[in-house]
Amino acid sequence: MSDQRVIIVGGGLAGITAALDCARAGAEVTLLESRGRLGGAAYSFQRDGLWADNGQHVFLRCCTEYQRLVHELGADAMVTIQPRLDIAVLSPGGRRGRLRRSALPAPLQLAGALARYPYLNVRERLALTAAMTALRFVDPDDPANDRRSFGDWLRRWRQDRRAVEAIWDLIVRPTINLTSDEASLAQAALVFRLGLLERTDAGDIGHAVVPLSQIHDVAGRAALARAGVDVRLRTAAAAIVPDHDGFTVRLAGGTALRAGQVIVAVPHDRAGALLPDGAHGDRDAWQRLGSSPIVNVHVVYDRPVLEFPFAAGIDSPVQWVFDRTASSGLTNGQYLVVSLSAADDELGVPSEQLRERYLSALAELLPAAGEATVRTCFVTRDHAATFRAAPGQRALRPGTATALPGLVLAGAWTDTGWPATMEGAVRSGHAASERVVARLHDGDSAWRARRSAGDARVTVLTPMGLEALAVRRGAPGADVRRTGMGPKRAAQYALSHDHSDATAVVIAGFCGALDQTLRPGDIVLASELRGAGETVACADPTILAGLLRRGGLRVTVAPIACEPNLVTGPRRRRLAQSGAAAVDLESAWLAPSAGGRPLHALRVVLDTPSRELRNPITSATGTAVAYRSLRRAASLLQEWAAMLGDRELVLASPRASCAGVQRAIEIVERAIEQYGAPVYVRRQIVHNAHVVDSLRQRGAVFVQEVDEVPRGATVVFSAHGVSPAVRRNADARELTVIDATCPLVAKVHAEARRFAAGGFDIVLVGHDGHEEIEGTVGEAPERTTVIASREEVARLEVSDPEHVAYLTQTTLAVDETASVVSALRTRFPTAVGPPSEDICYATQNRQTAVRALAGRCDVVLVVGSENSSNSRRLVEVAQRAGCRSLLVEDASQLRADALAGARRIGISAGASAPEELVSQLVAALGGLGVATVSEESVAEENMHFKLPPEVR
Repeated sequence: MSDQRVIIVGGGLAGITAALDCARAGAEVTLLESRGRLGGAAYSFQRDGLWADNGQHVFLRCCTEYQRLVHELGADAMVTIQPRLDIAVLSPGGRRGRLRRSALPAPLQLAGALARYPYLNVRERLALTAAMTALRFVDPDDPANDRRSFGDWLRRWRQDRRAVEAIWDLIVRPTINLTSDEASLAQAALVFRLGLLERTDAGDIGHAVVPLSQIHDVAGRAALARAGVDVRLRTAAAAIVPDHDGFTVRLAGGTALRAGQVIVAVPHDRAGALLPDGAHGDRDAWQRLGSSPIVNVHVVYDRPVLEFPFAAGIDSPVQWVFDRTASSGLTNGQYLVVSLSAADDELGVPSEQLRERYLSALAELLPAAGEATVRTCFVTRDHAATFRAAPGQRALRPGTATALPGLVLAGAWTDTGWPATMEGAVRSGHAASERVVARLHDGDSAWRARRSAGDARVTVLTPMGLEALAVRRGAPGADVRRTGMGPKRAAQYALSHDHSDATAVVIAGFCGALDQTLRPGDIVLASELRGAGETVACADPTILAGLLRRGGLRVTVAPIACEPNLVTGPRRRRLAQSGAAAVDLESAWLAPSAGGRPLHALRVVLDTPSRELRNPITSATGTAVAYRSLRRAASLLQEWAAMLGDRELVLASPRASCAGVQRAIEIVERAIEQYGAPVYVRRQIVHNAHVVDSLRQRGAVFVQEVDEVPRGATVVFSAHGVSPAVRRNADARELTVIDATCPLVAKVHAEARRFAAGGFDIVLVGHDGHEEIEGTVGEAPERTTVIASREEVARLEVSDPEHVAYLTQTTLAVDETASVVSALRTRFPTAVGPPSEDICYATQNRQTAVRALAGRCDVVLVVGSENSSNSRRLVEVAQRAGCRSLLVEDASQLRADALAGARRIGISAGASAPEELVSQLVAALGGLGVATVSEESVAEENMHFKLPPEVR
């Protein structure tokens, strides 16, 4: 269709997901959100100086789409997930149980924990096992099962009240927000099947380690801005009116917007009022979906009272309790939140009564709580946290389509099949955007060709029939070749087969672990194959490893040894000393059949040095675990295949670390050598996670403020500079200060002092909150105003319009800054600036180089961290030049959609990113096909800055 504009109403997870999808497909997207934040029902707020979430929104490892969204938002470090499911279950009097899974294949992973579970007797455990087995065969998509109560089904399977309380409601209540008696059988069956009955690790619990709004709002807005989405907060849609070629969205303020398509991503109780007549015949029925509340009791103690990150309660009013100390900002004591799902009974209870009830209950569950002092206790209530997934409700949940083409629904309440979870919301966003994008490109054969992976073919070589079966089950339709087991058959296969017509060749199968840290089911991707009388280099597996890890698999990249016979005992130990992580019987002998195409070896650990195949039980268990892991890996190979292809890589020059960054890093390294670890560094020395992690491993300790540095210790100020107040604080603490401020930033500080001394009002062009801006403002806080856009110039208030000076952040985009400065000079003709431009030479050179790439490349990849201003500006420069561009932390972050349709890829890196990350990205792209590399040079850099005297 000709109108590429898409309006998305609602800035929850569904709306964010749909907006990113549509923007990636080339749409011009506007996102409307009535509130002043994004995130919908999963957000944070501040109270009494602490950050609190409106609910304890956890996710499971099987929630793959939510994890994918978190990654796309650049928020991987803001969440964590258990290595394996582990739930402490507490009861009054100090009795404790533990639901901790093993590595056994599902559904046996909880067998050991249930056998030891103290809240069920032997008869109840046997009945539970029978019910769990039967639940595997309940079809969640059968309407008859949706019309039936889960509680009725449990009673049929002889589950007494104790079993329901101790196991079934423990899981159903927080996931569906109803009790077992109230919940639909189909919905409950889906929860148990996805979380516990089909995949060993699917139920591992993840949660945010920061306030939720840092992920869904702050990181969400940043990601949407990078994607070019126009986000309008505090902008409510009042009505949607169809016309001959699209829709008009009338806003609450009286204005209107036009678009070819609209996605309505608001709760069900609001969606019906927005839709025009005739859009959906069942919208009145949506009100019957109802709502289910959640109540949270927030308690701050003066000391730690809970030793677990979270725990469940039994024989107690407490359902679940979470430790939110770290994310709240609390520096001493402990902040706990009691989360009450399906809280209809608590909804109308006065807060004082709830406080009394749950403080008493916590004291009974946690002995230390009875001795602790309660500093703060408050209650939050969400009256309509979710829709009610009660029997028969599935029939009321609409799909994404409406009767009006181009008008689409999204939200966790739509028919995703999932309960009202963050995962369900994200999946609904994908479903909605898929419908919009398909219509957007209807008739565009070139776009369909770019989206298809038909020109990429992966040939998978599997020695054994069981391995071939696992791959075919995981990737139906894959080109799987059975080669035969052992080196002799592998060598014969290679002599008679040439796969040079494939895009890539993958040797897939089982292996034995040499590395003691590996366990059955772990994936080993070969960096090289050692055997058959030689060492064979494999294609770089970084991108494949990242994809597998995001899919929930444990992955190691290391050499694989190839031996002619099974290896056990002493021989296995000797091989381990060689540095190889695993051993197999075929890969090196199969390698010649790749015919020069990129070769990968993907092996799944079957046995380990401590649990060798000679033990029959170990053999059976390891085989089952390895089979499931290989099948899962094969399913992810299909996404990887979409990235394959021969490409041209064009490197921007200059790129990566500038002289100021290199100087700052060298200062920390020399400080550690001369003064010894630890050396404290205020804030990140430069904005790059890899650099910071490397220095941390050498002995650097990164702190937010100098107050955290022990008195008399050594502290390094970062390259972004600090304010005079920070320097005074350091002097007061008698710290040995080493200043790594970039000389070009120090120049801006000097200019700020000069202008302030001259009585000028200073306008500082930059991003408020950036460390460089904070430091510069600190030179003259009473005289400095920070702006970021030309629109802000008109709102500036100064004491004397004839006495205005301006400065700029050194890492801004040159073209954007020129526009702001032009507006300043128009309003204040006598405004004075610095003698020379503040934007540093490295920033200008890298932006010029990226602009040159944008005109000849399909996509520009910029290596840099999310908090790197200069890296983000490079992405924006490429996008303004009309080229798709993405910021990547490293090669492991690349996804299929990043490379869709791209045959010529431009590569640059922010001034804070080391060159080695660029080299790694080039090597990783070479792992997807033959890559030819060239360089686009626009300038030479020979700048060098002296080190401070403390480290010379």
